[in-house]
Amino acid sequence: MSVILDIHRAGSKSYRDYISKQKAIKSELDSTLWSNISDNDKYLVIRYFIVGSEFADSTEANTAKVGFLMSKGLSLPEAQNYLLESFAEHHKNEIPACRARANSKQLNKVVLSYLSEEEATDFTEKAKILFDLYTTHARKGTNDNSKLSGLFNFIEGNGDFSTSGLEHHGYTLSKGTWAEFKTEIMDVLRNGNY
Repeated sequence: MSVILDIHRAGSKSYRDYISKQKAIKSELDSTLWSNISDNDKYLVIRYFIVGSEFADSTEANTAKVGFLMSKGLSLPEAQNYLLESFAEHHKNEIPACRARANSKQLNKVVLSYLSEEEATDFTEKAKILFDLYTTHARKGTNDNSKLSGLFNFIEGNGDFSTSGLEHHGYTLSKGTWAEFKTEIMDVLRNGNY
């Protein structure tokens, strides 16, 4: 049995949500590489829509995936459709994880430990559209496989928000530094520690 299969079969006690499980599979893939994993593991990598670090981008990874599927007897249109169906299923599974992270008690605790209640409310109001895109479409940001800037760009102050992100709104931190605040927020939203 493979590590990737073990991760896939693991229940919610091992992985908090779908994105955490996907991240664990990606980590294993990156240490093993696409070319060295079993066919069953390749199907799981496709199912979780993972782009391994050995590929320059998702286009290169998708080309390898389509090639693999065709080597298993699918025609080009069938392989492309299989990949499309896998992405749709992946995206459907990703959204509840984003919603749970954004609505978690831990995220509220982090924000309220750094900002006053008034500023925390202002922050969530300013980022409302980005939170909505995160919880309904799993749009994270350009550093996290989204084609467009998203909530993570706003929080980290990069992409389209390099001069208008969270840090640029004049909030007074109740404790710590901006780097610590952003790290703690992203530990919940990106890393799934909630």
